[in-house]
Order: sequence, then structure tokens, then C-alpha cells
Amino acid sequence: MLARTRNLGILAHVDAGKTTLTERILYATGATYKRGEVDAGTTVTDFDPQERDRGMTTFSAAVSCSWDGYQVNIINTKTTYQFTREFFLRAIVQYDSSRSRVLTDSLLSYELRPGSVFYLGYGSMIEQRAFRDNTWVLGEGAFSQSQRGFFGKVSYLFRL
Repeated sequence: MLARTRNLGILAHVDAGKTTLTERILYATGATYKRGEVDAGTTVTDFDPQERDRGMTTFSAAVSCSWDGYQVNIINTKTTYQFTREFFLRAIVQYDSSRSRVLTDSLLSYELRPGSVFYLGYGSMIEQRAFRDNTWVLGEGAFSQSQRGFFGKVSYLFRL
């Protein structure tokens, strides 16, 4: 039953604690009987021997648990690196099944010189909705883009 299902994707930078958070959720919900530790190589989601040896996730893993009557599906994403020291691109697409909508987010950053970074981003929300009786009804009709945003930013680190 989709009304009682929640999907959770964990995305972050290197060594931010994605796998540790996933293991804590599994332990807190009773899906595992003990907490998995990245440094000890006892995690559920790091199943490859190289992942356990290096202490770093190299394959994305999906696990499920139950909490408060909800089925929670967790995706522990792999470690991502910047393409080079100067250029970074991130893109996320999320489907929210409870509200029949898709959220997109992308961010591009470029380091012009050390300490000076240019950011360019775009985000949008695509919802399933229909216009009926002078009001929008969510979850019915065709998917259409309802919100979007675009931004740019330049930051400079001043060094003494």
C-alpha cells in the first residue's frame, strides 16, 4: 500500500556519515539486532569486501524497515567525488509517491581560481494535478511543472 510507504534517499559528500545514518535507522527500527560500524566492517549496506576493507561505500544499496506502521525504503548512495578540483556537478531527482510529484535539483559549481567559486543552480517541482471547479486537485490529471527556480552566485574567500 503506497499510502503507508516512505522512500528515503541519503546523499552527501565523502565521509559525511551516510552509511552510519542508514545503519542507525535500521537499528532504531529493529531491522537489525546490533548497530553496524563502518570502521569495523560490520555494516549491512556495505556488502562488498572492498567496501568493508576501505570503509567507503562504492555501490549504492537499498534496504527496508518498518516504523510506526510505515514501510520505509532507504537508499544509501555511494561516495561521489568531484570530477576535477575546479568543476562539480550534482543532480537529484526524487519521486514523492504520497503526493504524486517529482522534485528535481541540480547544482553546478566552478572554481575560477583558489577561493573564488561560481555556482549555478536549477530546481523544479512537477506535480500531477487537474483544474476542476476553479481549484487545483492534486493527484489527478496530467503531470505538469508547477514551480521552478534558477539562481547564480559567486563567492570569494579573502585570505590574509
